[in-house]
Amino acid sequence: MKRLIIIYLALLLSVSYLFSGDIAGVIIDKNQNPIKSVNISIENTYTGKIRNYISTKHGGFISQNITNGLYSIMIHRIGYEDTTIVVRVLDDEKILKIVLREKVIILKPYIKRANFAEIFETPITFSDIRYEDFNMRYFTEELPVILQMEPGINFYSDDGIGVGYSYISLRGFNQQRIAVLINGVPLSDAESNEVFWVDYADFLDNVERIQIHRGVSNALVGYGGIGGLINIVTKDYSEESQWKTEGVFGSFGTLKYNVSYNSGMIANKFAFYSRFSRIKSNGYRNDSWSDIWSYFIGGTYYYNKGNITLNLYGGPENVHLAYNGITREYLEGDITNDIYNDRRFNPIDYKDAVDYFNQPHYELISNHLIDKNIGIKNTVSLYTGSGYYKQFKNNVHLYEYYLPDIITGNDTITRSDIIRKRMVNEYDVFWLPEFSLNHILGEFIIAGNVRYHFANHKGDVIWAEHYPDNIGPDWTYYNYDVTKDHYKLVLSEKTKIGDKFILLTAAEMEYLKYHYFADSVKTNVDFNVPAIFINPKAGINYNINKIFGLYFSFGMASRMPGLDNYYDADHPYWSYPLFKDTMNFTDPYIKPERLNDYEFGVNIVYGQYIESKINLYYMDFKNELVYNGQLDDNGVPIVGNAKKSFHSGIEISNRINIFKHLDIILNGSYNYNKLIDYMGYTMDWNTYTADSVDLSGNLAGGFPICLFFGSIKYNINNFSIEIMDRLVGKQYIGNTMDENTAIRPYNIVNTNLSYMYKCFELSANVNNIFNTLTATNGYMDEGIAYYFPNAIRNYNMKLRISF
Repeated sequence: MKRLIIIYLALLLSVSYLFSGDIAGVIIDKNQNPIKSVNISIENTYTGKIRNYISTKHGGFISQNITNGLYSIMIHRIGYEDTTIVVRVLDDEKILKIVLREKVIILKPYIKRANFAEIFETPITFSDIRYEDFNMRYFTEELPVILQMEPGINFYSDDGIGVGYSYISLRGFNQQRIAVLINGVPLSDAESNEVFWVDYADFLDNVERIQIHRGVSNALVGYGGIGGLINIVTKDYSEESQWKTEGVFGSFGTLKYNVSYNSGMIANKFAFYSRFSRIKSNGYRNDSWSDIWSYFIGGTYYYNKGNITLNLYGGPENVHLAYNGITREYLEGDITNDIYNDRRFNPIDYKDAVDYFNQPHYELISNHLIDKNIGIKNTVSLYTGSGYYKQFKNNVHLYEYYLPDIITGNDTITRSDIIRKRMVNEYDVFWLPEFSLNHILGEFIIAGNVRYHFANHKGDVIWAEHYPDNIGPDWTYYNYDVTKDHYKLVLSEKTKIGDKFILLTAAEMEYLKYHYFADSVKTNVDFNVPAIFINPKAGINYNINKIFGLYFSFGMASRMPGLDNYYDADHPYWSYPLFKDTMNFTDPYIKPERLNDYEFGVNIVYGQYIESKINLYYMDFKNELVYNGQLDDNGVPIVGNAKKSFHSGIEISNRINIFKHLDIILNGSYNYNKLIDYMGYTMDWNTYTADSVDLSGNLAGGFPICLFFGSIKYNINNFSIEIMDRLVGKQYIGNTMDENTAIRPYNIVNTNLSYMYKCFELSANVNNIFNTLTATNGYMDEGIAYYFPNAIRNYNMKLRISF
């Protein structure tokens, strides 16, 4: 952090002399409400030089240190009429109040409103990120990397640079326990609750806004998140037509190129958009390459009382698997005494261990305003998925794959090297209805979620060093179907009480059911696992004035375990369903997680200059799913229930714009995560015998003790430079609090630069400026600690052309 303080002081001193000739203003509608995300172009009518700005959520903007002269200010915001005004600057500050007139067409505000929290109105803990906040930082990375600036966020990736398989945690909870929505549609996998960001490469180019809810979320639909919610909304379609192309090249053979077209508004009724991208990278680690295609195609039809939007997005991905970590000997260079070589090691060295997958999404969203107080929204979505990957397995027992021993003369062969192929074909169908009623005291919403999931899983042995003569190729050793039903109803009421209080109450009723159909190979397993959850929520805002506000909330949440927590069906020979009743497969050993979440926070907003938030949380768990120290051979953690545990902490978020040309972000969190009642076990890996061990009172593994992020961004004319400093505290990778295997605290500094000239934008970044060598995540498996290394110093460059 000392580096960051020095950087801050240097930049502050460098701009202390810049105080003259300003144009500032606020943009509002006819009802005096501020209008955010307005495009403002300020042109010097003599030189033709143009400065571009976007209004804050308070409608404000400021252009500082401009030369005396005549300026034309052009205001543009979709849904409003374009406005142009002219002002003269003479060593003074022009303060403007600009009122925009609405156009007749209705765009997307109703689509976005229901699942989004608003400061001073919604009593939950959240952060807002807009496209302009991450545009300069985004090159080829997956979303977990981009969100690292927010409180409580941690991330890592298989390849070390954030291309391909990447992972995010929120308050230490992994992404299986976080709800993720795109345009209100749940993104988490129905069986594993996992989020596969790799299937949405370059999707950030289409994102307008991301809101992160920490703790029990305000989401009306979708799967409930234990750790929180990541709510993603795609961009509005522009009124003006535009072509855009972009190219990126960087370290480790990283390349990206995309092209997009926006039609603009056609006949004041239609607009459509398309983007096509390709991202390639060798990855930092050996054999961690990615080759990913991506597309987004969408269109909207507008009419007087609503709109209908159709989106199609997805893209095939080919990624060499690198989901296994490395031991500390590799991490610290003790294998060859070359740390830069050793830490790039990938234990998965089979060249055809490649994941091939394609998951196209089809999304139809309808919004209709019956009158000014009543709105109806319907979303219908479908996504399909198909793919496979291959694995080389050394010297395995033939009987594990239901293959007979091979008898040759007097010899019996019972083991062989094999290559297996694992395949999945699946689809998910959604219907998400929503009804909204504005009344004199607030707003009432009733919303629902209907989801049906089907998948076929199949595993074949496609090659073996020793293969029985009477058995042909592509020997199937598992082949089963899975369905999952999900029904959810939510009632929500927001009520204004006097001038200072806003009360939010909600109730969720949810029904889920897995159905595992008997395997065509292992035919004696067929079971259903149903679950019913009722989760109330309540919170209150107390707004002392327009600057200070307090909130308190209580919420209950429940989460059904993933299917593989009940039965590891991809390993049928060695596994058996984990049910107490082994005849009828009822009463599973693994129980759903239950959470009572308490949040208290303070919000401070001073115009467009300061936005500061501080909050405390206490999350009281029953049957929390805790990592028990093993992975399956897909790299997925094996978990068990802790009867009782809790997570508590403090989080701070600050955005400061009080200095000319400077934007400062200071975010941080400190937490305490304790297992109150948990019986784990230790294994003797020589005899494969287990002994139970009482881990009650220990800190939970996988939760960084603290996270801090700071950035300072200097903007002048069309040039920007940003320096970011991120500190991650100590992290135990198991529940035994072993200091020898813990990931040590580390500090990484990155920088971003951007320059705009007319239709050109040139950007660059340098990551890990001081070449910090560390591990970003780790796990225990068979008593050995494994780690995921970060990349050494690396860079990217980006050229974007718009016309």
